[in-house]
Amino acid sequence: MTLRVIGLAEIRSVVTPELVFDAVRQALIAHAEGRTQVPPPMVLDFPASSGDCHVKAGYVEGTQHFTVKVASTFASVNNGLMLVVDATTGEPAAVLADEGRLTAWRTAAAGALITHAMTPADVDEVLILGTGDQAHLQATWLTQLRPHLKFQIWGRRPEAVADLVATLKAEGIEARPAPQLSAEGAGGISGAGPYPTSTGAEGAGTADRSCTTLGAEGAGATGATGATGATGATGATGATGATGATGATGATGATGATGATGATGATGATGAAHTLIGSSFSSPPSAAGAGRGASCVIATTAATSPLPLELFRDAVHVTGVGTDMPGKGELPTEIFDGATVVTDDHTQCLDHGDFGNAVRAGVISADVDLSVGAVLRDGFTQTAKRSIADLTGLGVQDAATASAVIAALGR
Repeated sequence: MTLRVIGLAEIRSVVTPELVFDAVRQALIAHAEGRTQVPPPMVLDFPASSGDCHVKAGYVEGTQHFTVKVASTFASVNNGLMLVVDATTGEPAAVLADEGRLTAWRTAAAGALITHAMTPADVDEVLILGTGDQAHLQATWLTQLRPHLKFQIWGRRPEAVADLVATLKAEGIEARPAPQLSAEGAGGISGAGPYPTSTGAEGAGTADRSCTTLGAEGAGATGATGATGATGATGATGATGATGATGATGATGATGATGATGATGATGATGAAHTLIGSSFSSPPSAAGAGRGASCVIATTAATSPLPLELFRDAVHVTGVGTDMPGKGELPTEIFDGATVVTDDHTQCLDHGDFGNAVRAGVISADVDLSVGAVLRDGFTQTAKRSIADLTGLGVQDAATASAVIAALGR
């Protein structure tokens, strides 16, 4: 048997945001409807080598392929590949040596899709928390769906914030550093020790600009800070294929809102799409400026203790992509009080997402979440004071994206 190995350059030649948006959207909807197989991830830890490795698999019922993904981070150097297998014969179809970029792009697509679907149409500015690769991608991919958005960038190091702002401006995206927090607001973060500045969320960036690939499940290696270089991503023990369906029934009552849910059709200029995919940008860790007052907040950090509550004070929608393994938690549990909550997978988010942290804190009950896929399918109408999307990342997103790449390559 001769197995085709497809490198990153060839992958980039066919991948567009439209392709990834469509694959991820359909995968999340299938997951909400119980039409997927998503076994629990495997995690290997190599502390002596400052490394870890994550293995995820997924399959959408009725599709041609299933995928097994290996993603690793060793001493801040990231790598990964996806093995695509024919679901009718069991024969390996190809290896996608994507260096972690497909994970980063599908994470960005999921965040952009649900943020677009749940954020009121009149919101024109978004506050992004973090300055890693996924912070950059959340801004650029969301702009594909809402071209005229402006962004505030918050992080712990002013130079990192300035760097990301400059990068976004150079790409034609309006961005500015977020305002400073008050002393009281800045003091609201708990926990001690180095802050894990890059996002660990299934597609996060590295702290070192010289390293442009992603870590295990896209986890951000923090370079200079040293705190979480190899912590990587998901230890999602309980995730099963159909679990995301638990909230699906509640979503249909909230229909009628957004024609925006069919986000793939709104992805805008093709030229810009290829610029997005082709970029090797990997931005630095987060910075010391801080912001407040945004109606939409996207959190992309690998924080192990909640970010300052003041950052979320005026948020009517929050998307969190950084809490992807036990021990992490970037969203203050208080913001879940009275909120409408959607999860990409009920069991996985309850196990190690911010949703689970809020449940364990007694802020909300474990049966209140809707499914992200159901919202993307049916639409969303805001009835609570705030909506929150908790994304921990699913192997079925990898499977759908990888299968779409194989199809686009004509194999």
